[in-house]
Amino acid sequence: MSGHKRALATAIILTVFLPMSLQADEVTGQSKAQVAAELNSQGLVLLERGRTEEAAEKFREALKTDPNNVDSLANLGVVLRKQGAFGNAIEFLREAAQSRPDDPRIHSDLASALGSAGRRYEAIVEMQKARALAPGNPVIQRNLGIWLMENGENEAAEKELRAALRLAPQDGEAHRALARLLARQKQTQEAIEHYRAALESEQREASLHLELGKLFQAIGEFGQAVEEFRKATQIQPTNPDYFAAWGNAELESGDLATAETNLRAAIRLQPSNGSAHRDLGILKRREGKIDEAVAELRHAEEFLPEDPTVHMMLGQALQKAGDTSQANREIVLSRQLTKTANDKLLAVSYTTAGAELLRDGQVEQATSRLEQAIRLDPAYPLAAYNYGLALLVQNKPDQAMSQFRIVLKSMPDHPDTLYYLGRAYLAKKQPAAAASCLERAVDLRPDDSHAHNVLGVALAETGNFSRAGAELRAAARLEPGNTIFSENLACIEQRLHGCDLTP
Repeated sequence: MSGHKRALATAIILTVFLPMSLQADEVTGQSKAQVAAELNSQGLVLLERGRTEEAAEKFREALKTDPNNVDSLANLGVVLRKQGAFGNAIEFLREAAQSRPDDPRIHSDLASALGSAGRRYEAIVEMQKARALAPGNPVIQRNLGIWLMENGENEAAEKELRAALRLAPQDGEAHRALARLLARQKQTQEAIEHYRAALESEQREASLHLELGKLFQAIGEFGQAVEEFRKATQIQPTNPDYFAAWGNAELESGDLATAETNLRAAIRLQPSNGSAHRDLGILKRREGKIDEAVAELRHAEEFLPEDPTVHMMLGQALQKAGDTSQANREIVLSRQLTKTANDKLLAVSYTTAGAELLRDGQVEQATSRLEQAIRLDPAYPLAAYNYGLALLVQNKPDQAMSQFRIVLKSMPDHPDTLYYLGRAYLAKKQPAAAASCLERAVDLRPDDSHAHNVLGVALAETGNFSRAGAELRAAARLEPGNTIFSENLACIEQRLHGCDLTP
């Protein structure tokens, strides 16, 4: 139970070519299954060879032959995810998971499809199901760690990734993911060690050299950074980003000749590479070649219109060229973009402070900080979420609901937002709307006893006592000692006669 939920529990009362020897009417149920299994096997071979369209057709043929072939159903979902058809992939994989709920591979593949569709919370739930079904599977544990990291749950992510590496110490992907996480947490030396371990497993992986190079650059180790970027370009000599990164590091370290060579290589490979144009413009300005600097920075402006550095460097170059009016416009725009970026950073700071105050029960102070965050960045979902909580605690459900809806625009599968939106609807005496939100929350987080309880309350208020009782019994099983749940269940059994329900 989260701290917020504890607070609110008291603060709110709140189809197929058959073998030639068989005629269609001779195909028995068993032979259909055998044909489908063979088609599925052919599809897997094609999939391993990267022939996804042909693989998908084999899986579809298998399903036309035997609609109950769960392997083909799941494998078709995997292919569709690889092809970018995430919605269809999720549909097929969900059906496969319903047919075979104890198959960890299907839950893992469904998690990957959900994650690819941006539905991170649902992805985590499915991967947790897969881990529970296969607790010693390092790949599942690693993938769970990756999704947790993507969701900002760093402590839980690190625990899963380290556990995966204990099971499979040579797993390059797990080393890479842990390196990224440690770099994010400023644990630079251990991050470097894990990047090195990942490279031992995947020596020809250019993007690993890129990431390690950027980490070296961030700590001022330009020689080692340049060496990593050079290796990346040797592995993939047609990738413009590797040359751009190499050029940027040489520019920062002061080797302008080598920097220009690599930046021009990036632009030849990708004329729209805004960062390479920007850095080449900066380089030319340093050399005093103002006209060339302006030309490169105008290209950069076209491809990076929201980069304040581009506009500032262009403004300064235009000043040198004598175009004061245009220079001033670029400098003003740069300052505006910088202010917007700074406002977003400040909003994060205010949100962190507000969330801490809210956890400590200092609701008025929390509300003040969160209002400041919302003014600075009205679309910041974390600010909107915490502000909605503060408003709900203060019995302002209408205002709270507007904030929760902001969160759900960018994070439609955020279980806590759905939970509290359901509570707000309940406070507004709209139990059907509340039940809709809470059903979604329970689907996303089936082990949340409080979500089951509040869903039970909402269902009871719609008159659906049978389902309400089922939800309340689920809550009591998950948290046997909670007297609120048992009292609510007793009240449901009395059809609300002489008793009240507690959300």
